[in-house]
Amino acid sequence: MRVLVAGPDNGMEFGWFLMRWQAKIRKMSREYDKTFVITSADRIGAYKDFARHYTFMPDELKPDMWRFSHCTVDYVIPNRQMCCSVEPQEFIKFGKGDFPKCIVLHPRKKKDGREWGINKWKEFLNLLSVYIGGTIPIVTIGSNGHVYVIPDNENLTNFIDAPFEKTTNILSNAHLCIGPSSGPMHLASLCSCPHLIWTDDKVWNLGIKKGTNRERYETVWNPFDTEAIVMDEYGWNPSVDHVFERTVHWLKQNVK
Repeated sequence: MRVLVAGPDNGMEFGWFLMRWQAKIRKMSREYDKTFVITSADRIGAYKDFARHYTFMPDELKPDMWRFSHCTVDYVIPNRQMCCSVEPQEFIKFGKGDFPKCIVLHPRKKKDGREWGINKWKEFLNLLSVYIGGTIPIVTIGSNGHVYVIPDNENLTNFIDAPFEKTTNILSNAHLCIGPSSGPMHLASLCSCPHLIWTDDKVWNLGIKKGTNRERYETVWNPFDTEAIVMDEYGWNPSVDHVFERTVHWLKQNVK
């Protein structure tokens, strides 16, 4: 019997986890009889289709070969060489269509100069709420501590810290996901949810090559060719009016 033990993945940025790790482990798992992953509770859902999962390294999986009888065991941990390799990946679409149509906001907050402040999110929400007139629910997603919490009101429901399956179900049936470049925007891509992103036009490490975030979202990290509306002409801090105008333009073309 061949066994694969992968992880722990806790220290990985969420976007890299989604686009340069979990799909590689899925592909590798096809060569093994059993696959185990060591992960955090908020990421377990990405592996459920092919692996048993743990939130810690249990004794029976620790890298001591004598613990396994009649098994060949390979251990894989996240590292730069593996995540930047050209080895094939196997992606699956996440989410189910059992959530009402909505607009999703990801109000990223990491205090690194790459996000709007809470006041801009409130202003944007007010403009969007008036425009849609209560006809489409608006929800927020993200991890507690890493997103601004916009107060709930009649136009908004917070799903911050929702389980992976709940978040992907929301995204898979959403009209549009809006926010600055961040891991959850890549999750939208894997849920076939159109997403409007703002970012810079610098050259970044994309794993298999160097390129801009526009390339990352539109092609290199977009295995299902999900629609990505990239705003890179204003950097990380576009005006509320620019984001709102782009949002309304997309909604007019795509939501009847």
